[in-house]
Amino acid sequence: MRTATLRQFGICTFVASTLVACIGTLNADLRGRGEQPATADEIKACKGGCSAQKKASCMTDDALLSCLLACEGSTSSQVSQYRDCVQVDACNPSCPARLGPPDAGTPDSGPASDAGHPDARIDAAANDASADTGSDAASALDSTPPDRTLQDCQFACEETTPNVTSCYTNISQGIAACQAKCATAPATSRDTFHSCVVGLQSQPQTNLCSVYLGSCLPIIGG
Repeated sequence: MRTATLRQFGICTFVASTLVACIGTLNADLRGRGEQPATADEIKACKGGCSAQKKASCMTDDALLSCLLACEGSTSSQVSQYRDCVQVDACNPSCPARLGPPDAGTPDSGPASDAGHPDARIDAAANDASADTGSDAASALDSTPPDRTLQDCQFACEETTPNVTSCYTNISQGIAACQAKCATAPATSRDTFHSCVVGLQSQPQTNLCSVYLGSCLPIIGG
């Protein structure tokens, strides 16, 4: 009798531990990695959700820029909840509220040779932004394969070898504005812009920003 009772207790313990593990896995799926900062892949997918809402004509240009910046400062859980919301209804106005506050970034004086660079060019680019379906979240909504030229273009906006991020007066806003322009530029322009940034590796640091801002960014309308 004692042996049977112990056996039943062991079975119940196994079932209970398995149930707890399943619930933990389910919660992890729903909340990403919890309150940890979002990874680069999660941020990219989050920005794809912003693009999906803009493509559906459910987000203004200003809201798109705010959404892109909010992705940068959100936790894994916030990004996961936002993506789930957009996948259910891209026009749900409450979806962006699931993200953290926009990441304003850290102002950067940039190289001395570019002290006269007009920030208005980058800010105006952000105000004209619209969207495409090249990111992971957007393709999950409409089953369209990711557009590699869009991804390459947006990666080039935050390239650190060569370090084009040093050319933005406000790094986070500059990257977001550039990536928004990638979303509206033709594929050929995206590809040319990416090649232009890669070619900057041969430029001396003193000339890098003047070439990037004067020759590369204008290719995508920056």
